Amino acid sequence: IAEEFENMDKQLSVEECAEKILTMVACKAAIKAGDKLTNEEIKSLINQWENTEYKNWCPHGRPAIIRFSWNEIEKRFNRKE
Repeated sequence: IAEEFENMDKQLSVEECAEKILTMVACKAAIKAGDKLTNEEIKSLINQWENTEYKNWCPHGRPAIIRFSWNEIEKRFNRKE
């Protein structure tokens, strides 16, 4: 974190620096693809997510939810041409 802070744009305000650092910490601490979770961890994660104010995007602004129509799901599972 200290190294990241050292390399940050010196034009940023304290608030902007803090936001960048918190975003980085959140990303590093996040569950990654391939991580194994127990059923209890999954339930806890879903509960935490449901009670999160900004649950539609990751800290970097990428979508955390993708909606598929029923037709799209059928196509992806080769149920429909």
